Amino acid sequence: MSVAIIQGCSKGNLLDNRFGRALTRALLAKTKLQVVGTTASGAEKARNAILGSGGSQEAIDHSGVKESSKGTKLIHEEDGNGGNAAGGYGGVNEFGGAPQGNVEQQRPSEGNGTTLSGSKKEEWASRLTTLDMDVREEDAIAHAAKQVKERFGSNEVRLVVNVSGMLHAEKNLSAISSSQLLETFKINTFGHLLVYKHFTPLLPHKTQFNDADDPARAVLRHGISGLVSVSARVGSIGDNERGGSKAALNQIIRTLSHELNRRSPQHPAFCIAYHPGTMRTGLSEPYTRGQTPQNTKGLFEVDQAADKLVELLKGMTAAKSGGFWAYDGRRVPW
Repeated sequence: MSVAIIQGCSKGNLLDNRFGRALTRALLAKTKLQVVGTTASGAEKARNAILGSGGSQEAIDHSGVKESSKGTKLIHEEDGNGGNAAGGYGGVNEFGGAPQGNVEQQRPSEGNGTTLSGSKKEEWASRLTTLDMDVREEDAIAHAAKQVKERFGSNEVRLVVNVSGMLHAEKNLSAISSSQLLETFKINTFGHLLVYKHFTPLLPHKTQFNDADDPARAVLRHGISGLVSVSARVGSIGDNERGGSKAALNQIIRTLSHELNRRSPQHPAFCIAYHPGTMRTGLSEPYTRGQTPQNTKGLFEVDQAADKLVELLKGMTAAKSGGFWAYDGRRVPW
């Protein structure tokens, strides 16, 4: 059994910034991995949004965890009830407020625009687990990692993707406040690092499948695991010279790559920072009005952006670890 962790898989009932949800669906559609999605906005809502379930479902608490801001509650249900899904919000700012304008609703799809069928939905439901986890709380992260270990085993995590982040570029000194700065770094930087602290020990130490049977074969090369932080080009010092929290995140990735190099040579692991381009969401709409993915380089629908990352991961090796990569397969300058 192999597992993928998507940290920041959804955001309540908002459709904006749906990258985490789209990536979760892409992995369910393209691989045979067990997929664990974490969110600070309600595991039940996240599951319903990913599967397209409507109405209330009873949460299954497998660990007796108290419901608190620091707790994590495992929700894993074998099936969902029909209905429309409101979207996720885990792409750029999992913790921010509602976008401006109307929030549309969208039926679930397999990532290619087709509506998710009943049998496919049941199959996805059997491989999807959602967890309540706030990356600002280390106790919550540690408990989520413990739950994954107890449910799937000690060395089954093949992929961890940190999606959560918040938009707040430090454009000038007058725009900085200590409270905002701390919150930004908690989410964009410290949260990613703490997720790696608690989930990296769950990576395999040896290859468990042959190539043909590898559940991750559609997204990872045989015999390798991956850690990915969704960063942004604003974190490139050479390219933008602003975005301190993302620049710090990129440094963490570079440093983490050296630690991964010292792990078991029988099953190597890579870590990368990733720039997904610009996604068409409510947050980006003021900046992309009148533009389309067809006539604007680097602008993507959310499902397209998720597919771009999957394609990039197929070519990742331990030799490419510690890099800052963009949606087009090119390195972004540090």
